[in-house]
Amino acid sequence: MNPILITVIILTAIGLLVAAILFLVASKFKVEEDARIDKVEALLPGANCGGCGCAGCRDFATKLVAMEDLGDALCPVGGSDTMSKIAALLGKSAVAQAPRVAVVRCNGSCENRPLTSNYEGYKSCKVKASLYSGDTACRFGCLGCGDCTAVCKFDAIKMDAATGLPVVDEAKCTGCGACTKACPKAIIELRPKGPRGLKVVVKCSSKDKGAVARKACKAACIGCAKCQKVCPHDAIVVEDNLAYIDAAKCKLCAKCVDECPTGAIHKLNFPVKKAAPAAVPVVGKETDEPSGTPKPPKVSREAKAPAAAQPAGRKPREPKVTVEEAPESRPVPKSAASFKVVPKQEKSIETVKETPRVEKPAEPVKEAPKAEKPVEPVKEAPKEEKPAEPLKEAPKVAAPMEVEFPVEKSEESAAPVAAAAPAPKKRAPRKPKAAPKAEDREEVIDLDLFSGGVS
Repeated sequence: MNPILITVIILTAIGLLVAAILFLVASKFKVEEDARIDKVEALLPGANCGGCGCAGCRDFATKLVAMEDLGDALCPVGGSDTMSKIAALLGKSAVAQAPRVAVVRCNGSCENRPLTSNYEGYKSCKVKASLYSGDTACRFGCLGCGDCTAVCKFDAIKMDAATGLPVVDEAKCTGCGACTKACPKAIIELRPKGPRGLKVVVKCSSKDKGAVARKACKAACIGCAKCQKVCPHDAIVVEDNLAYIDAAKCKLCAKCVDECPTGAIHKLNFPVKKAAPAAVPVVGKETDEPSGTPKPPKVSREAKAPAAAQPAGRKPREPKVTVEEAPESRPVPKSAASFKVVPKQEKSIETVKETPRVEKPAEPVKEAPKAEKPVEPVKEAPKEEKPAEPLKEAPKVAAPMEVEFPVEKSEESAAPVAAAAPAPKKRAPRKPKAAPKAEDREEVIDLDLFSGGVS
């Protein structure tokens, strides 16, 4: 018989025997898989992030099918909506949970926390933490190597070059918790997202005493417990020189933020209050005053003057008060006709026309003493005996001082007074003083010589 044929027959027989054995073993140890696992896996997002604590979405689906009650099991990526769909498919109940996001509990920026050393080793937070406490005086703060950004599969956390701290994008964050597991300092925490994303968080993880923490970081929590005293909802607890806010009790009143002396408590996603807009001038019926300005005291309609339009931003003008003018039929006082009118009075009449009231005609009184100025040089020369005689006639110049003017005159009455008064008398010009003759000068000199200089 051909040896090649014999070899083929033997190998075929061995293959059939092994196949039969495998069939018998498979039929005996057969494990039936629940078909619901595939359906549950289809409802999961398929991120395989490990945030649920399982190896992947297939493993989490198998776990959910095997559980009698879903309880607090949660897919951080899918959230409560995904869990409610899975519960309806499996006929089980699930507890609704609020969505969570990662929060960095450290505010030790480059300005608040200066460097004390320079790290030049492998850039990894785990390696850096295993070597020493960090390159700053705070041994609880962020190391800044970015391990959290490397493990995030959703690109929801990045390092800020200005502050050296990680920044979380809550729109992308799914709350998987990968960054919390990667941080060796445990400064990243998963907290409820809050209504409209509003949160109040203590951005500090230092457990040192107040003086030490303050020296290491300007924005550190010093454990003064002022925030705990001012909180009306008992949502703040101070332990190990560090304040912590319970998100379940916090009502977002933000009183602790204003009370914190170091600024360690922060408001996240709160709307910024806009500055009050400038007051828009509102034109009223009677006056053009901007709204919000104090109104002047009310004046009667007769005393009000027409208000002029004013530009916005200026103070409103007070209403002008006009004085009632004298009627045309007002009688002229008798004493006004008997007064003498001096030509210099024309200036005072013009002022009367401009201003309704003239209390004192001060101008004629001030000009009267000017007539005595030419007499003064005569007084200073007592040596001359003969020229001293004209001084007796000098007081006659003061005659214009006796003239009096009426206190009040209206515009209509000014013209009749000028017509009724007699024409002003022209005063004769004063004769210039004759210069002493040469003979008289010689006599004076002779007298001085004989009298010994005594006049």
